[in-house]
This record gives sequence, structure tokens and C-alpha cells, in this order.
Amino acid sequence: MNTQSLWGLAVAILLAMASPAVAGQSLKLGSGKSVEILTVGPMPSSQGRPALALKYRSKIPATDETAQRKEADEIWQRFVPEAERGKYETAVITASQPKGSSHDFTFAKKDGVWRTYESKGRQKAKLDRDFVVQFVDRLDWLFEHQETDALRLYLASDWTLTSTNAAEGRLEPKTDTVAEFMQSLEALSAAVNSYRHKREIVGIVLDAGRTTARVTSREFEDIVDADNHVTTSSHSVDVVELTGDGFMLLKQSENAMDKMVKERAAQLAPTAPRLPRHVAAAAQE
Repeated sequence: MNTQSLWGLAVAILLAMASPAVAGQSLKLGSGKSVEILTVGPMPSSQGRPALALKYRSKIPATDETAQRKEADEIWQRFVPEAERGKYETAVITASQPKGSSHDFTFAKKDGVWRTYESKGRQKAKLDRDFVVQFVDRLDWLFEHQETDALRLYLASDWTLTSTNAAEGRLEPKTDTVAEFMQSLEALSAAVNSYRHKREIVGIVLDAGRTTARVTSREFEDIVDADNHVTTSSHSVDVVELTGDGFMLLKQSENAMDKMVKERAAQLAPTAPRLPRHVAAAAQE
């Protein structure tokens, strides 16, 4: 992820306009699909304080935990304002299948930041290459769909993004903290007409304890705004960690852009994919 990519997330602040989760109604998610909310409200917690719980009907098979996690993250993007308003410290999203099976995704506020636990099986098995690929894809999906509250679940409090831009002759590294990264998203609030991102993972190196992985990638972006159509390529390094608490976190990121092509947006904008309709409409209000 690089600074250019922030453009693709600039409209994230519009998601605060989303409707709250209401039992018996459908909840529209950022990807455009909807899920049926079965129940929502406080539930007893082993920690003494009640947790905020949401149960929904999922069409994803219980065996596809990766897809269910993405769905739960999308719901969290809409659900976290309610958890904040109620001053909850714990929340649970339950994916319910038609045949009666269910899967819980648990969220907890740690040091003022919401986190989400990985499954007990994953905590026991530690990291492997396939899971790291799935996790990076999870981050990329949230990034590309402007699910910023869900993305924040996975950014370590001391995470930094260090970037350079050889394409424009700027080799002096620039380092952003989490707070600066989030502030940049708000500052770059001008709507983007189109954003595409592709990652090719070059290598994954696991530490001896299989709790940390270093991921090297090639990343490609295609961005269209009102004036310009920009394509970039870069090399990136991301360090991810499975913590002792059972959280998957992005610990550190580096991005070196090596190529940028810029031209007038009017030449290509008509055929480029646009933002989701509900986001584009809100941007024009």
C-alpha cells in the first residue's frame, strides 16, 4: 500500500452515513450485497460487562471461513458505530447458516483500539504460507473497498508506512504513523472515479516460531480522478504477526514506487470502472 492508494480510500468517510443494523431488516454492505439481521443487542459476557451481539443469516458455507471473515468484516464496518455509541468493550458477530450451524467472530477493544480474534484453530496452528496469503488478501479487499474501520482492526498501534517514489525522483523516505495515515484519508476526501489494485506476492518468509511473516510483493494501481488517469507499479514489504492474544496485525509496511504513468483522465475515464453507486452519489451531495 502506498500514498497514491490513499486516493482510493478518500471516500471512506461517507460510509458513516450508513444505516444502523436493525433486527428483522436487511443491512446493505459496502460491496453492494445485503445480509438479513436476525438479532442485535446486548448479551452477557464472561468478562462481567455485556457484549454487543449481532446475528445474521449468511449464505456462505460454514466451511468457507475465509469468505465468512470478509463478510463479518464488512458487517463490522456498519456495526462499529453502535458499539462505540454504547461504550461496549466487546462485540460478537454470528454468521448463522440455514441448517442451524453458526460461526462467531469476536471483537474486543484493546488500549482504545478495536481488534478481532482469529479462530482457536488458527491460534493453535500458527502461521503458514496459505493463511498469510489469505490474510494479505483480506487487507487488500478492505483497502480496495474503502472499509476503513474494518481495516483498522488489523493495523498495529505502532504500524508505520515508509514510502519512496523513484518514479518522480523522490528517494527520501516518508514515514506515516497510523494516525497520520488515517488523517490523510480524511484530508484526501475528493472523490475518486475509479480505483483498481493488484498484488503479486513474490515471497513469504516465516520466523522460527511461525508467528511473524515478511511478505514481499509487486503492486499495481490504476487510479482515475476528475483530472488524471494514473497507473503505478511498486515493490512492497509487509510484516504481519499473529499476536499472543490471537490477533492478526500488520506490523510494518514499506513501499517503493518505481513507475508512474499519468495522462488526462478524459481520455480513458468513460470506460473505467466507477465507485459503487451509493458512494458516488454521496460524493456529489
